[in-house]
Amino acid sequence: MLVKTVWTILLFCLAGCKVGPEYHPPAIEAPTSWKEEEPEPSEIEDVGCWWEIFEDEDLTELEQAAIFNNQDIATAIARVKHEWAMAGASGADLFPQLTLNPQSFNTMGRGVPFLTGGLDTGNALPQNGGFPVGVSLPKRLHIQNYLFPFNLSYQFDFWRKIYDQFESVVYSAQSREEALRNVILTVTSDVATNYFQLRSYDQQLIILDKAIQVRKDAVDINLVRFNSGLVGYNDYVQATSEFYSSVALKINTERLRRLTENLIAVLIGADAPEFCIPSIPLVGQPPKIPAGVPSELLLRRPDIAEAERQMASRNDQIGVAVASFYPSFQITGQYGFDSPKIGELFNGDSRYWLWGTNIMQILFDGGRLNSNLRLAWADYEEGVADYKQKVLTAFREVEDALTNVQRRRLQDEALQKRVEYSQLSVELSQERYTIGLATYLEVVVELRNLLQSQIDEQQVLADQFLSTVQLIKTLGGGWSIPTSDCLE
Repeated sequence: MLVKTVWTILLFCLAGCKVGPEYHPPAIEAPTSWKEEEPEPSEIEDVGCWWEIFEDEDLTELEQAAIFNNQDIATAIARVKHEWAMAGASGADLFPQLTLNPQSFNTMGRGVPFLTGGLDTGNALPQNGGFPVGVSLPKRLHIQNYLFPFNLSYQFDFWRKIYDQFESVVYSAQSREEALRNVILTVTSDVATNYFQLRSYDQQLIILDKAIQVRKDAVDINLVRFNSGLVGYNDYVQATSEFYSSVALKINTERLRRLTENLIAVLIGADAPEFCIPSIPLVGQPPKIPAGVPSELLLRRPDIAEAERQMASRNDQIGVAVASFYPSFQITGQYGFDSPKIGELFNGDSRYWLWGTNIMQILFDGGRLNSNLRLAWADYEEGVADYKQKVLTAFREVEDALTNVQRRRLQDEALQKRVEYSQLSVELSQERYTIGLATYLEVVVELRNLLQSQIDEQQVLADQFLSTVQLIKTLGGGWSIPTSDCLE
């Protein structure tokens, strides 16, 4: 009958009575469409690992290395393990605690410090320390006793205080998982961004090599013409100055490429002095990514999901704070063996048991509980505001990315025309210079314009790839709900 009663109480406690507020995510009114008109998507497949849409094996290899070797990702994984371990420890409070505590006492001294010879809970304590009345006690006693008790304690969770605490930690662990996905998304997008920037530098170096060769030929030609008395020394000086200007620009581009390469090394967990990426000039156009419906963004973005889980965790902390106002109930019990002789410890006469209950109600605490409740509500309100701000920021980031993708594409088309006409202008100025209708300074100016237009066009092409990567990042790792294949 006692066992049945205990199990009934336990089941009632597990069901509990929630005294805190029920959790409901705040309603978000998402826009129906994006302000920037979406491009018509190219024929691309929906992939789990978003970088595969670029169909670049070198990029895929770098991304895989980053996922497995990046230390920021490793740190985020450790934090997830830490949170789930805390959740497991918190969940243990929902169950009874059973301990075994064998003891041995060996005492020498005056009088009788404690009752010996077993515990009889059915009778009052005997007089004279357990010795018969009339028996004189020795001046010094040697008392030996052995205990083998099993201890049971359990706190009833009538108000779901313990369960809400456990659930709060679980939500916190889930938020850490979303934070991990956000770190992975950030690291992989950083790898792609720097990779395409490095490839742009490779293409710029090819342009500069050609420009340097043209200027080197111009120096040689002007030197011959100066020695022949056909042109003045100023033409030779201008050609030479333009040559070294191009050389300096190439050296700076090589510097930027090396710095970008070193940054990629850190992102993939490699040693920068030993890491090297071969020259891969950037050509072609990036794939077109549809942004989809704005409301889908709430399901895609890991930072939004992280904020939502944190909000749920803080909501349960309100329940914990409210439950602290109610009395707590605890049951304790002990069953074991008690004997002054080790050989008789497990005899039937040495058995004993006891159990009891404890009820505690805080009557006055100086306002601590009220302050804790206000604190829990303030944390929850902060979480709600943080969630809404992240949603607003996400909408803005996608809109910005769409604008960059669209405008960079149009800008690149205009710059391609600029390069075309700059090349024609150089040819015309060289013809005018050859027949004596223009100074060499005019040729130098047109050469500078051509080189600058070529560099600008190449950088805007890189910006198209970078903007595409940024768009994918703002969409949460793709144009549809991403899978977890890349995280395994």
